[in-house]
Amino acid sequence: MGFLAVIFLILLFVLFLFSFWLKNGVKALNARREPKELKFGSGKKSALVVYQPTKHGAEAELTVALADYLAKNGYTVTVNYPSHELKYILSEYDLLAFGSGVCVGRVSPILSEYIMTHPFKNKKVLVYTVGRNAGDLTDLNELKILIDVQNNEVHAIKVSKGQEAELTGFVHNLINN
Repeated sequence: MGFLAVIFLILLFVLFLFSFWLKNGVKALNARREPKELKFGSGKKSALVVYQPTKHGAEAELTVALADYLAKNGYTVTVNYPSHELKYILSEYDLLAFGSGVCVGRVSPILSEYIMTHPFKNKKVLVYTVGRNAGDLTDLNELKILIDVQNNEVHAIKVSKGQEAELTGFVHNLINN
C-alpha cells in the first residue's frame, strides 16, 4: 500500500470520527428532556435558570456554579431544562437566565423554542452559552435576538468548560448594578 493510500485512509478515519462527534453534539442540543427541577437557596429574590445540557456536561457544571452563586447572594434559584411541561410564570422572577451548549456555532433549538413561546417584559435577563471558540459570539447573539431587548435588561456571556469564575464574576456585576 502506497504512502498516499495510507494518508487517504487516515483522513477518511478522521473524517468519520469528526462526523460521529458532530452527530452526537447536535443530537444532544436537539434532545427533549424530561423536566428535572433543582432548587438552590432560600433568598428574598428569585431566579429561574433554564438551560439545555449537552453530553459533555460543561453546561451542567457551569449552571450549578451559577445557581450556587445566586443562592449565596440572596436568591431562591429554580433550575430546569426547557420543556413544554414547565409551568413557570416568568413575571414572578427577579432574574431569568437561559443557557445552552454550542455545537457547530448553533445553540439548542429546544431552548430557543422555549424562549420564543414564553414572552416576558421588564426583566433582568442573563443569556450564556458554553463553547470552545470564545471569540465567535454568533451563538450568543442567536439567543439574544429572541429576547425583547427594548423591554428587558439583557446581559450575555460566552464561557468555556471550567470558567465558573468568569461566569460568577459576570453575574456578580449583573446583580450588584
